[in-house]
Amino acid sequence: MLNAYRRISLFGQDIQVPHVPLREEVDIHMVPDAEADHMELRIWWNDHMVHSLALPLERFRVMTPGNWTCGYCGVDVFRS
Repeated sequence: MLNAYRRISLFGQDIQVPHVPLREEVDIHMVPDAEADHMELRIWWNDHMVHSLALPLERFRVMTPGNWTCGYCGVDVFRS
């Protein structure tokens, strides 16, 4: 939800979202790009993409094959 300044906070980053009324809920689609070492954020409101930006991957905890296993069974989640 946008605050009174048309911003959202995500992973400690304040992001301004133009063209959306105050206090409206938005959808955030996050698309990692390991080759470019960034995460593209696409912000949607009312079925329209209203803003997009790229932030460094280091600001996010990204699960990739080989770095996350199930704590219960020990299986690599991406290989099961």
